[in-house]
Amino acid sequence: DGGKFEGWIQDLCVKTLEQRFVPCVSLETVVGEWLQGRTIDFLKIDAQGFDYNVFKSLGSQMKHVKRAILEVQIQPMYQGPSCVEVMRGMKSFGFEVEAPK
Repeated sequence: DGGKFEGWIQDLCVKTLEQRFVPCVSLETVVGEWLQGRTIDFLKIDAQGFDYNVFKSLGSQMKHVKRAILEVQIQPMYQGPSCVEVMRGMKSFGFEVEAPK
């Protein structure tokens, strides 16, 4: 039974020891303010299923990114947008989409 297996994993492998709140800053702030609008030749994002959301945080600074690599979900492992949503979104931002070789 899948439910028992998940419960077993939860009981033995997943324990919350403490909760921390971590301040976050958008990529729009990083590129626009910290990097003063410099061109980003290559941007790799790995945010456990939220790569596209992080990428979108570039906002008005997206124009400074020449190339980006994001992971997309074929079979959902994390919460986050689907592969199709990411591909459509990246195309709408003017990026070419290619599959890994």
